[in-house]
Amino acid sequence: MSKIINDEYLNWLQSIKHKIRSTQIKAAIVVNQKLIQFYWELGKMIVEKQAESSWGSKLIEQLSKDLRTEFPKMAGFSRTNLYAVRKFYLFFSSEKFNWLLSENDSKVIVPQLVGQLPWGHIRLLLDKTKEEKEVVFYIEQTKSNNWSREVLAFQIKSQLYKRQGKAITNFSSTLPSPQSKLAQETIKDPYIFDFLTLSEPYKE
Repeated sequence: MSKIINDEYLNWLQSIKHKIRSTQIKAAIVVNQKLIQFYWELGKMIVEKQAESSWGSKLIEQLSKDLRTEFPKMAGFSRTNLYAVRKFYLFFSSEKFNWLLSENDSKVIVPQLVGQLPWGHIRLLLDKTKEEKEVVFYIEQTKSNNWSREVLAFQIKSQLYKRQGKAITNFSSTLPSPQSKLAQETIKDPYIFDFLTLSEPYKE
């Protein structure tokens, strides 16, 4: 069998590699959006159950234990992460974010706002920022500039929001490029892999 490796083949191969990476990015973002939506709904369920019961913090302790028994490979059900999920829902469900909605828009804004960010980015924002407009600013800057979590942490620490002065509200729907740090972190996010891991056999 004769070799066909030449410039024409190498260019064709490069186009296939690019298509694979682009498909990986698109698939990872879809899964990430589903994960973030699930965390939103789980946070809502936890908050509502705590409000109607007297269990308080014991609820999260017990829930973490039970879910980790059923899904032992999923780090997303640790006690620490469940508290983060609860904080995530409470923060973004606040009336402080009503200014992002039009008068006729009754849909939850969270998937649109943070669906392209890996969970690690979102947890960082929840831990390091306080004001809603500051959070929106860093979300948009992260999506626009494809910041890694390390870059996002640096920009928050350096108070870029205060220096630049104004939050951005025209949400970006552009997928990150395959070469970007944000895209690579989305693909490698352990929470995504954990989310796709189900116990066997699956049962209702």
